[in-house]
Amino acid sequence: MSHQTLRRLVYFATIADVGSIRGAAAQLGLSVPVVSEALSQLEAELDVSLATRTTPRFELTAAGLRTQAAAQKILQTAYDLTDTLSDNQPLSGTLGITLPVELAGFWLPAKIRTFGKLHPDIQFDIDVTDTVLDLHAGPIELAIRTDYIAADAQARMPADLQLVVVTRQDIAVGPDGAVRCL
Repeated sequence: MSHQTLRRLVYFATIADVGSIRGAAAQLGLSVPVVSEALSQLEAELDVSLATRTTPRFELTAAGLRTQAAAQKILQTAYDLTDTLSDNQPLSGTLGITLPVELAGFWLPAKIRTFGKLHPDIQFDIDVTDTVLDLHAGPIELAIRTDYIAADAQARMPADLQLVVVTRQDIAVGPDGAVRCL
């Protein structure tokens, strides 16, 4: 689903809840033409009429009612995910990290302390190696590396290092804030 489709679904759900484009525009803090155009674009994308619009009234079609129910489920899932990942939900579990020797001594300790204060229930499994690892072959969820430095380049100060961060694609945070590998 595209970002634009998700935005249109938010607008449509608001229109359906409020019962009018004008009311939805006011609630969303947008102009009536912007909200009306988003509804038209969603209808074109879905190839269905979602509402009957006349000046005195606005009524959802059968397809509009089905879309409203689906949109509410999608948006509720998005809101739940946002709540789960908010700063108010500490994470728990074990986080496997791999990073090169050059970062392990000076960079990592401060980051671990800061992260640990926010998420005291996280345990770290740290692998210090300069070897490139396959994240799907082991317990590592997060790989931190520095960018390539040519052999003839001048040595750089630690503060100047550019970091590359790679994560496993199959990490999930449960509703309880626990980090789980899928």
